[in-house]
Amino acid sequence: MAGAQGRRRRSVPWIVAAIGGALLLSIALGGASAASDVRPARASTKPLERLLRLHDLPGGYRVLDTAFTEIQLPSIGCEAIDPADPQPRLARFLARYSPSGCLAIYSRVFRMPGQPGPQMAASGAMVLPSTEAAEAALASSRELLSHLFPGESLQEVPAAETVGDASRLFLLDGDFLFGSEDPSAIFVWRSGNAVAAVLAAVSAPRPSQQVAIELAKLQQAHVAAPTPYTPQEMDDREVALEDPALEVPVRWLGKRFAARRGLPTLHLYDSASTTEPRIRSPRAFLLYTNRFNLNRAHGVILNLWSPGQWKRLRASGRELPGDLHCARSRDLGRAVVYSGYQGRRADCSSDRPRTFTARIRYTGLVVTAETISICDICFGAGRGPYNSLEGMEAIAHNLELREPAP
Repeated sequence: MAGAQGRRRRSVPWIVAAIGGALLLSIALGGASAASDVRPARASTKPLERLLRLHDLPGGYRVLDTAFTEIQLPSIGCEAIDPADPQPRLARFLARYSPSGCLAIYSRVFRMPGQPGPQMAASGAMVLPSTEAAEAALASSRELLSHLFPGESLQEVPAAETVGDASRLFLLDGDFLFGSEDPSAIFVWRSGNAVAAVLAAVSAPRPSQQVAIELAKLQQAHVAAPTPYTPQEMDDREVALEDPALEVPVRWLGKRFAARRGLPTLHLYDSASTTEPRIRSPRAFLLYTNRFNLNRAHGVILNLWSPGQWKRLRASGRELPGDLHCARSRDLGRAVVYSGYQGRRADCSSDRPRTFTARIRYTGLVVTAETISICDICFGAGRGPYNSLEGMEAIAHNLELREPAP
């Protein structure tokens, strides 16, 4: 995802995505023993339908990107489970059942008042061909976790509660994921021939074991009654704009902006925000593109600044928006459109294409708009159909106040 990181109280390195992804996909192997919770009327064998959903969590969470690409926008992955050099018992299980599973990793970008939740939550699920196969998964879960975290402190402890037919609970040294003294909890359970797992990374005062069990109960509802996990449910593009501590009203072009004058339709591709004090980044960042596949996409970046930020930025000598050389301006009332050249050594008499940007002022808010072009080998401003006076005018005249989600 593009843009500034949201509320960096404890930022999660991108490597955690790969680690957590491998973790949850594989601990989906972990299971237990006994009868089925899965509705016999449903014959679905799709693990994706048994994951914890984004809306099961409190506000303020986003889907953390992983290396898996089968599910697009956002990155919730499904893949065969095939670790290298598995231990003997795990190797026998993999050879017999060739399991695959799905995972989702959710990272907290801000905490909603009165809604506690883990720093990171992850959810894995798989569907085995039989109860016997799921029970075999239980027997292999410890080896698989040890294989994924070699040399790390992985401790199995008694679970305070059972979810589904049987459960196992593991604690992972918190320093591995977050540099925290608090261990992360991995809760694994079986429900019939479906096997699921959650990871909860929590800082004090709530123990991660308790949070993991709570998440497992939420996920069990999907394990027992699986339904499609729709793209609408996965959509986290607006989450960063919902932080109640954001300090600025959010002006945007909606999720879909159909401009007139022959300009292409833009779609909200991503957003980010921060409430960190003294940071020289916009309070919110919105990226609009003409296509979701960023291969040869054109788009517009909106940066939202508080008046105090804008004053400090101007006092520091930063030339916004766009840092243009040989700039000209067109006053549109509330908005000013600039055109110029990028780079300080440009010849002001040059006839090469100019870069267009805009600044729009509101009460309690300053918005800057710039264009962007993205392809396999390029990334730059000053390109695309919105890089024009007409494009900037369309943006400046159509920004609207975003209403908070119900």
